[in-house]
Amino acid sequence: MKSFIKGIVLVGFLLSISVISFTVEASTLWFQTENNASSQDSLQQLSIDQFLDLVKRHHPVAQQADLVIDQANAALLEARGGFDPKIYSDFTSKSFDQKNYYEVFDAGFKVPTWFGPELKAGFEQGNGDFVNPQNLTPNAGLWYAGISVPVGQGLFFDKRRAQIQSGKIFRESSKIQKVAILNELLLDAGSTYWEWTEAFGKKVILENALQLAEQRFNAIKESERLGDNSVIDTVEAKLQVQIRQVELSQAKMTYQNSTANLSVYLWLDGSIPLEISEDMVPTIHSQLNPIQVDERLIESFDTLMATHPEIEQSALKIKDLTIDRRLSKENLKPVLNVRYTPISEPVGNDPLAGLSTENVKWGLNFEFPLLLRKERAKLRSANIKIKNAELDLINKSQSIYQKAIMALNEWEFTFEQSEIFAVATTNYSKLYNAEQRKFEIGESSLFLVNSRENSYINAQTKKLELVIKNRKSVLKANYA
Repeated sequence: MKSFIKGIVLVGFLLSISVISFTVEASTLWFQTENNASSQDSLQQLSIDQFLDLVKRHHPVAQQADLVIDQANAALLEARGGFDPKIYSDFTSKSFDQKNYYEVFDAGFKVPTWFGPELKAGFEQGNGDFVNPQNLTPNAGLWYAGISVPVGQGLFFDKRRAQIQSGKIFRESSKIQKVAILNELLLDAGSTYWEWTEAFGKKVILENALQLAEQRFNAIKESERLGDNSVIDTVEAKLQVQIRQVELSQAKMTYQNSTANLSVYLWLDGSIPLEISEDMVPTIHSQLNPIQVDERLIESFDTLMATHPEIEQSALKIKDLTIDRRLSKENLKPVLNVRYTPISEPVGNDPLAGLSTENVKWGLNFEFPLLLRKERAKLRSANIKIKNAELDLINKSQSIYQKAIMALNEWEFTFEQSEIFAVATTNYSKLYNAEQRKFEIGESSLFLVNSRENSYINAQTKKLELVIKNRKSVLKANYA
């Protein structure tokens, strides 16, 4: 009778282990034991989409990306300032030995135009005992309005127009740069999130494994006390518990470190760093499955390659260098500026009363370097820079294309591997459960049970690693 009771106790403990093992098999990778389930009720789940949204809205680097566009707008505004109208004035007076040597006054405004000429209008007045004759005017002064036209260099293109075009390119480039900065940030943040998820999953797997090992040890220890098991089985079961404790300790440390790494990406308004709380975990309400390659991504592959931020940046760089080359070509022309300014002596309140075709100031400014070495060197340098940028674009396009192909291949193969290993994990579970049942009826040993259990736990871990690798490959493919 006593032996029968001992047998009932042992079978009861082993059956409880089998039930838990079967539950682990049927559950997801995020299986929680009944004891742990109550403690998980208060956990807050942070999904990948929620996390990346927080990063995009609050991370300092994301806010720096916005500043890139602000800086480009400021640069364009500065370039447009080259066409701002200007007012000017100049007054000079000299008195000595109770004599009024001279008083010369000149004021007006200038209006640069986009098509080259510059408009100018103003008022001048000069008088005194010793005033320079060219500055001498009637007592009422003279009104003038005229135009300065660059007939040679600067007629069709000049530095101010070049700065405007470069500013527009810079603004367009800044938008692409913002995308590139955000892509880089989200790739790093997303990869860190999946590392955090992997660390959490391994911790949960080992928590379940430790619980199974402890329950098996308690059952065998009780059976030994009743005289139905040897001391060596108890020692082996205890050793398995100790191994699981060490493995779980390492998994907890890895999870804590990955949590700290994840906290680096969490900020409030770009200035207040946040930390992941202990009750914040990855999404655990459903099984984490691998993602299959998006066919739409493959169909639009060529279009996506053409609009890749790095390729667009290189294309804009060539466009900007082309502006420099055009300006260098313009500098090969001689400087020939023609100025024509009608002048008029006001009569009463009418400043145009004295307007006549004979009352004018005009001038001609000519300048041309005979050897043009400086200008020819700049043009040659501009051509070299464009050629270098074109070669760089070809090389970069090919490199990006290959990286994108590799990323898609990794995405596809990690999906296939995950699918295969999901089946393998189920088979490992069947082998473990079968060995467990054989041990219950005395046809197997504790060593074989532990071996099957180790293989099953390793399979769960490997399956998790492959799924995480698949999720990372999705990030890399979209980034590439």
